[in-house]
Amino acid sequence: MPKLLDSYQQWEKDGVLKNKLKEIEKLASQRINQRDLSESLGISEKTFIALKRKHPKIKDAIYKGKESLKKNLLDSMYQLAIGAYSEDTKTNIEKDGNGKRKERIEKHTKKERPDYKAIRYLLITNFGREYNEKKRELDLMEKRLNAKEDDWTNASDDEED
Repeated sequence: MPKLLDSYQQWEKDGVLKNKLKEIEKLASQRINQRDLSESLGISEKTFIALKRKHPKIKDAIYKGKESLKKNLLDSMYQLAIGAYSEDTKTNIEKDGNGKRKERIEKHTKKERPDYKAIRYLLITNFGREYNEKKRELDLMEKRLNAKEDDWTNASDDEED
């Protein structure tokens, strides 16, 4: 009796594995949930879960997709923070004196205002405590912890005498 192949092995045999992995990566980068992802691959969710456990390349494809999503989200956050430029295009169709149609395209470029929350988030996540609104409290807590460590150190020194 021939051995039954799982979907991954069948894709490999049919020569479509590379395309399936790219599709998984693409769908994961679009924040598609597992049920819809498995449906688009033509397999059940249970089968997809089993394939993920058995074949690390599927997990890798999902990871790469999520990393791509994260990069795109951070890029969008950055654009919000710096105040990106946007371009509006307006097409006007007019008739001239001879009755001919004349198309006039107007393009307006405007700079969006920077988003304070996006700026704050990026500063805190990239440069840490220096831009945290609770910086003073954190510094005080660190000072207290360091002082307690000094006390412990001093206490052990006294016991040895």
